Amino acid sequence: MNVSLSAALHPRSRHTDLDAPRSRSRGRRVLLAGICSVVLGMTGAAQALVYSYDNTTSGTIPELTSDTACNSSSALVRTFTVPDSFTVSTIALGINLDHFNRGHIRAILNAPSGASAVFLTQSGDGDNNYDILISSNTEGAVDDNDTDPTGAPYFNRLVSLGSADFYTGDAAGTWTLRICDRNSAGGLGTFNRARLVLTSTATATSPCTSTVSYDWGANGDFAAFTSTTVGDITISQGTTTDYTGAGTPPLFQTRTSTTGAHPGWYGMAMDSPNGLDTENIGLVTNFTFSNPISALSFMAMDIDTAANSWEDQVRIVGTDSGGNRIPYSRTVGPANQAAGDWSEGDTSIPSTSSDANVQYVFAGAISAIEVEYTQGDDPGNNTSFMFIGLSDFGFCAYDFGDAPSSYNTVLGGGARHVLGSRNLYLGSTPPDGESDGQAVGAGSNNNGANGDGTDEDGVASFPSASTSAGVYTVTVAATNATGASANLCGWIDFDQGGAFDSDEAVCVTVPASGSNSTCTSTGTNTWGCTLSFTVPTSDRGNTGNFYGRFRITSDSLTTSQPGGSASDGEVEDYQIPITTLPVTLGYVETRNLDGRAEIRFTTVNETANAGFDILGRAAGGRWQRLAQVPSKADGSLRPQSYRRVVSTAGGSIDELAIVDRDYQGASRLHGPFELDAAYGEPVTTDTVDWQAVKSATGTRAPLEVVRATASPSASTGPDAFTSPFRLGGGPGSDAVGARLLIDEEGLYRVSYEQLAAAGADFAGVQTSKLALVDAGKAVQRYVDCGPVFGPGCAIEFLGRPTL
Repeated sequence: MNVSLSAALHPRSRHTDLDAPRSRSRGRRVLLAGICSVVLGMTGAAQALVYSYDNTTSGTIPELTSDTACNSSSALVRTFTVPDSFTVSTIALGINLDHFNRGHIRAILNAPSGASAVFLTQSGDGDNNYDILISSNTEGAVDDNDTDPTGAPYFNRLVSLGSADFYTGDAAGTWTLRICDRNSAGGLGTFNRARLVLTSTATATSPCTSTVSYDWGANGDFAAFTSTTVGDITISQGTTTDYTGAGTPPLFQTRTSTTGAHPGWYGMAMDSPNGLDTENIGLVTNFTFSNPISALSFMAMDIDTAANSWEDQVRIVGTDSGGNRIPYSRTVGPANQAAGDWSEGDTSIPSTSSDANVQYVFAGAISAIEVEYTQGDDPGNNTSFMFIGLSDFGFCAYDFGDAPSSYNTVLGGGARHVLGSRNLYLGSTPPDGESDGQAVGAGSNNNGANGDGTDEDGVASFPSASTSAGVYTVTVAATNATGASANLCGWIDFDQGGAFDSDEAVCVTVPASGSNSTCTSTGTNTWGCTLSFTVPTSDRGNTGNFYGRFRITSDSLTTSQPGGSASDGEVEDYQIPITTLPVTLGYVETRNLDGRAEIRFTTVNETANAGFDILGRAAGGRWQRLAQVPSKADGSLRPQSYRRVVSTAGGSIDELAIVDRDYQGASRLHGPFELDAAYGEPVTTDTVDWQAVKSATGTRAPLEVVRATASPSASTGPDAFTSPFRLGGGPGSDAVGARLLIDEEGLYRVSYEQLAAAGADFAGVQTSKLALVDAGKAVQRYVDCGPVFGPGCAIEFLGRPTL
């Protein structure tokens, strides 16, 4: 007899006189030199989320004879549909129209509640056209004594209206703009476009636990930017636009110098021709990202003004993969004002100061951004060389795992999922994002805060039973709000080889709605899925700490893909303690009784077992619970027999299964078992009378204790003994256990001191978690000790030698 003993442990002035790149007789600002990769934070309070909505349906503006008629369906009516629900904080309205004698125009905005405010009142203004943004910003008259050009850039003349923030209710619903001509002198005008800008009372939150960033200075000084890759995301220069048409100075370049107290930046610079209307002056640059990124954060820097020289205005628009605008939080510096979606400079600030910087943080997944830089209306037609800078882009893009690096965890092949809209994930907590895989050391605990965070909640608990029966079943919770089915795969390193192999994996389909044979709907967009792993035969005796990985995505996913990138979803890695069997089935017999079925089963041992569920199904169908059976013995290594008769729902049940459940809620599925069949061999249920054995055998027989430090050899075979628990360390570390070698039948006693002397120290192990195994089968044992094994304790067992 070759008995293996193992324990189930649970380790649980920007203004200078230096020359600019272009010679010119009037005042100028230049781009200075320096390099750094740090993103400077803002000192001002973060402002609420900014949302914007456009209407570009043109139309003729009617002449109406009363203000009442102008606020009716007789006016030109344009609407903004706001799908987002939030409490409105501020309101801005952009209006672009062609009209001779624009003072004839009246414009009224109605909120979803019916509340309204007049944004344009008929007046004696004899200038033509409007291209304005009206807000509670404190500067800008509606009559600037100048005709407004109605081509791009749009809405870049700022107008102040104290009553603009007339509504503070829910934004969701239809906002209505009504416009009319209150003078009947003829000459109908044309509405071109309008923009509604709302801010909420909330601010953007970041799903990132760590971020990556790109130092613009790394691209070089006075250098054109094309693309770069950082954190597996490629940032590319998109289209650029120069509204001035001057083409000089170089308009879009990276710099190694400092502006806004930030070294290394992307510059937008312009020097418009003399006499050009300030409302025609502007630049636009676009950037795209190879995959959607989350929590994009950066600063628009050095947004300031100088009398009769320049007034900087900046607008940022971020869009998702479908072209939808994503709201953002904005923190303006003390030298700036916010006007709708514009940030503008009010004071001249040196480039060594951060007081004219504006911080942007986007509240969703971004695929592209557009930066619009224009000249304000203050300097009139006398403008000079002007520029702004963009700081490093900081963001996260992926959810990574946290298993040791040998499991394809970090960049360069590691499992990673684009965060995107975060509507497909494991458990009930959306994934957070990391800059790279958070690989723990080999053998280390990566669960919860020990790894990449508390978003790992897809698996509430793992069965602690050993894998000797060949099937290991895990229940995984999933959230799928995509409207389409998704793929869920799991891997467990049963051979403890430091890699996830395809024969250690199982994949199921998470439906878009309803349930299927492996995933049961548990609520709106939530499922509980059963993953039943077939344990490789050579690994079925292994115990200890195993690493597991679970991935969900709408992409194609197979058992051969534990690593690599996915366009959505989540990855979760776990350290799983798998120990000796809490329940060992020795014999199962089933009989078909015409509409009912009888199941008899005998357990060899039960440890911390609360009871059993009897399940039934049609062959290949979904399991349903037919009965519950309480355990006859809590913590017994003696055989126990059970019998239960269950209904087969008119003969629709073809297979039965047994699920054991321990007191921690962990469970393990045994089966399936066909009807009218027997499995295993009958087990005697006679209780071992230890005193009688002692009397019959007399003096306890001698035994040899050998420390077990390796798995069985090929000649011994995998079933010679159950590999003991591995203490600390990962694959390749010494196993903690002992082989007990005997030569004759009798009662044997092995003491703690004998085991420790052989190098197998089980001090501190709960006695209920000490197991004896012979040829893969549990051996009944008596532990002469209290609840915790240690000095003075001993284990007794009836041994029978085998060849």
